[in-house]
Amino acid sequence: MAEFLDSDFHAPPSAQDAATPLDSLEGIPLASPADAWWRDGLRAFLDAPRPVPFDYGDPPLALWSPDARQRAAVADAASAGARVWRGLASLLGPSQMQGLIDALLTQHRGTPVSTVTIEALLLTFASHPQVVDAFHRFVYGLEDPAPAPELWLRDAREDAGADHSSGTFWDSPDLWLRNRDDGGIAHENPRAGEDNWLHARVRNKAGSGPARHFVVAFQCRDFAGTQFTYPADYLPCSVAEAQFNLAPGETRVVKARWPAALVPPPSSPTSLLATLLTRGDPPIAGRHAWEHNNLAQKSLTILTLVPETPVVLPVVLGNWLAAADQRFDLELLLPHGVPLQVSLAHRSRELFAATDSPVTPGPDSHWRAPFVASKPLVAISLAPYSQTRVGLELLAQRGSKPTNPFKVHLIQRNPRTRTIVGGVAVEVTIRSREPHENVTDS
Repeated sequence: MAEFLDSDFHAPPSAQDAATPLDSLEGIPLASPADAWWRDGLRAFLDAPRPVPFDYGDPPLALWSPDARQRAAVADAASAGARVWRGLASLLGPSQMQGLIDALLTQHRGTPVSTVTIEALLLTFASHPQVVDAFHRFVYGLEDPAPAPELWLRDAREDAGADHSSGTFWDSPDLWLRNRDDGGIAHENPRAGEDNWLHARVRNKAGSGPARHFVVAFQCRDFAGTQFTYPADYLPCSVAEAQFNLAPGETRVVKARWPAALVPPPSSPTSLLATLLTRGDPPIAGRHAWEHNNLAQKSLTILTLVPETPVVLPVVLGNWLAAADQRFDLELLLPHGVPLQVSLAHRSRELFAATDSPVTPGPDSHWRAPFVASKPLVAISLAPYSQTRVGLELLAQRGSKPTNPFKVHLIQRNPRTRTIVGGVAVEVTIRSREPHENVTDS
C-alpha cells in the first residue's frame, strides 16, 4: 500500500509530547492473542501518525477471524495493523481519531478489548460507514461478496422486505429493548442508572448472498421524532455489534449492551434507530427508514397514565421536503373506545394556522389544538428544511378504568401526495388512581 503524507493530520498532542499514551496501551488487555494486531498496530501508528487512504485494489488481508481454526499467520502484525490504522485515520480525521484513542485509554482500561470491539467503537466516533468495509477487507480478509447479501429489518409486521415500505414504519417490530440480558422479546421502558440491552432481528433475503460480516449500529436519540434521515441521524451511533456468517433466508437476533452512562433519565423520550452495515449492501444517503430496508426506527417511550393527570410527551416534527410542501396533516390513531383526550401544544399560534380544530391558549403560554373523535386530524405549517418541537398531551378521563398496554400513533402526512412521511408510536397503559391521589372538585 503506497504511503502519502497528509499535512492536515497531526498526531495527538500527548503522543507527540510524551510516551504516556503508548505506555498506557499496555493497560488495555487483549481479548485473545489474535487481537494483538490492533494494539501493536496502533502503537506503531502513534509513533508515526501518517494517514494513508485505503486502496481497495490491494488484496484482502486477514488479521483476525471469528474462527480460531482459520486465523491467518501475518509475518508482521504490527506493520500490517499500522497500515489499517493509517487508513482509518484518513477516513475519520484527527478529532474522531483522538476521541477514539481517548476512549480506549479511559473507558476501556483494564477491560479486554477484541477486534470486533474496536470495529464497534470506531462506529461510535465515526460518521463513515466505510469503517465496516475496511474491516471486511483489511482486517477479516474477506473478498467482496458475489452475489451481495440483502439484509433487512421489518418496518411493520406486514413488511415483506421491500426498500419502500408502508404500515407503521415508525414502530419497527424488529427493534426492542430489555432491562436485562434475559433473551426476552417484549419491549420494556429504558431503566436509568443501569445497563440495558438493545435488540434487532436481522434478516438476510433468500436468494441473496451470505453476509460473511455485518454490523448493527444502534443510535439512541434523546427525543421522539417523526423523521430521521441516514446517515445524519444514524451515525455516529451509540453502540454497535459485529456479527458473521448470516446465510440467505436466515434470521438472527443481534443484541448490544447500552451502557448505564448513556441511558437517559426516567421518563425521557427516546428513539431507537438501527442501521445494517455490510459490504455490498450499504444504505443510501438521504433515505428515511421507510425508504430503505437497512434502516429501522422505534420510539422507546412507554407511558403510564392515571385519570385526570395529563402527561406531555415532547415530539420533534420535521420538514425535509421541497419548499412547496409546508403543510402537513397530523393524524391520531387510537384503539376504539379508549377514554383518552389528546391534543398538541406549541408556543406559537402560527403553527396551527391551517387547522380547522379549535385552538385555545393554555395556562403555560402554549396554544393547544385537540384531536376530536369525529376528525382526529390537526393541520400544521412547517417551513421547508426545518423542524419544531411540540407537546403531545395525553389525558385519561375521569373514571377511566385500568387498561392493558395499547399504542397511540401520531402520523405526519403530506396532504398534497397523501403519503405518510413520519410518525411516532407511544405505548400507553391507564391505571387506577390510588386512594391518596383522589382529587376533589374545585
